[in-house]
Amino acid sequence: MTCAFREVEEGAVMPQHTHPREQVTQVLAGKFELTVEGTSTLSEPGMVGIIPSCSRHGGIAITRCKLLDAFSPVREDYR
Repeated sequence: MTCAFREVEEGAVMPQHTHPREQVTQVLAGKFELTVEGTSTLSEPGMVGIIPSCSRHGGIAITRCKLLDAFSPVREDYR
């Protein structure tokens, strides 16, 4: 598993993409719109988004955000 903390500026766009890892994203602060396979959810502090392996996903920071991402299996590109 790999965990990554991110601080994201208001209006930042995370382009749609896929990867072979399962991902869980938790919003620690702010509001983030997460889109997974075409379904968008407005996430606020304490909410968790589940992104299955190989699912098309992306998002936009509605406000400045703090996010915690967990990936499984390990992301070698984050070492």
